[in-house]
Amino acid sequence: MNRIFVDITSDLSNVPNLEQLLQEEHAVVGKWKADGTLEHLFIKDNAKGAVLVFKDLDVESIKLLIPTLPLSKYFINVDYLLFDKTF
Repeated sequence: MNRIFVDITSDLSNVPNLEQLLQEEHAVVGKWKADGTLEHLFIKDNAKGAVLVFKDLDVESIKLLIPTLPLSKYFINVDYLLFDKTF
């Protein structure tokens, strides 16, 4: 079973309306979780980014999803890593 990890680096320390954007961000990833395509979400220390684990999607589809996140314009770097889950 393939999993795609999306490793996002960001600095949210100077984001205007951060609380509002975080609520919108959680709504988007909550929908992905409810749809079954997002398996896990890990938040990095000090609001420096996140790691999202997707299943049942290919990298190209995920690359189209990530820019739809409300905080995406504040992302410094986004890496897409493919793993094969064995157990």
